Amino acid sequence: MKKLLLLFVILLNGCGDNKVTPEMLVGEWKCDIKLEGVTDLDWLFDSIKDAESTKSSIAYKIENKKLFEKPDGQKDWIFIDEKNLKNSEDINTDESGDTTKIIRNVIYISNDNFKMEYIYESSIKDYYEIDDIAELATDYKLIHRGEQISKGKIETNCFRVN
Repeated sequence: MKKLLLLFVILLNGCGDNKVTPEMLVGEWKCDIKLEGVTDLDWLFDSIKDAESTKSSIAYKIENKKLFEKPDGQKDWIFIDEKNLKNSEDINTDESGDTTKIIRNVIYISNDNFKMEYIYESSIKDYYEIDDIAELATDYKLIHRGEQISKGKIETNCFRVN
């Protein structure tokens, strides 16, 4: 009977639902951001372009049962939909056949540490490049390069401050 009770206690304690929740996020965090292959994605990641890695801080609060964040340098709190705390994969294709895929992974490490990964991939079916630009901007030649695929990854590893 003691063995059965011990097994039950181990199962209850060892099989907790370890995931990033709004309640877990409340407080201040310091984050390390690492970039891989995002050189041509500065339009998507303006705040961290031209850097291979950077540090940032962010604060979270819950108000009226809603999650808000306040990143470094922001004056106002920003509402965060709880679906952003779940893993997801979004694929969008436009009318020309160009495809954008963003994978978001939210990884629980401990109550004082979590990681977010954004993996980006775009495919442009008919990519053109400007070649032989003359003195006048109206005189240039477009070169068809075929399909262009861009890939990038942003990994944010955050640690609780307080």
